[in-house]
Amino acid sequence: MAPRKRLGELLIEAGVIDDAQLQAALGHQRQWGGRIGQVLVDMRFLRESAVVEVLARRTGHPIARLSTLDPRAIAEAIPLIPRELADRHNVLPIAADPSAVTVAMADPTNLAVIDELRFRTNRRVKVLIAGDREIAEARQRAYAPDAQPVQPIALDLEPSIEPLPLLDDPFGGLGSPPGGDGLRAALVPTQHAPAGGPNGAPARPAGAAAGGA
Repeated sequence: MAPRKRLGELLIEAGVIDDAQLQAALGHQRQWGGRIGQVLVDMRFLRESAVVEVLARRTGHPIARLSTLDPRAIAEAIPLIPRELADRHNVLPIAADPSAVTVAMADPTNLAVIDELRFRTNRRVKVLIAGDREIAEARQRAYAPDAQPVQPIALDLEPSIEPLPLLDDPFGGLGSPPGGDGLRAALVPTQHAPAGGPNGAPARPAGAAAGGA
């Protein structure tokens, strides 16, 4: 049985990249890491959708339309593959039954990943193809419900503190609300006229003559 071809070889055979581009991507991968398909996309040698289309034609695996998948099916499959494993291999469980688990992968030629998933889930592994970034974004959404929901605040509870009774006269007998004449009279001291005449001259003694002593 002939060995299964790797992703780079399939892309060269499809005519979407050449050998020089593949060698450049492999050199980048050796230095910086990453999956070869995403490295080729990051180096602008081809589009992610082109990688998906070539893999679907060459391997016979269907394309995973992640935006149209049933969220309930994904929620049932998620517990079978821990997030750490899904993050490490960039896979997304999208469906499950008692004998198999279906995953979306960017590189279905990576048999080591498929074998590990089979071992960890103890089920057959069905593979669908999707782009690296598309899988990463969908996986982030799928595993997000691990957070605890926030409990709503009840608004119809009885108050725990008895309200203070209203006074019959809240202004202490002043007889008027704040700003009224009663309160103003209580707060502002009475202004007494200065001793003397209208212009401040000394007052004349009672009975003094107007013309002098």
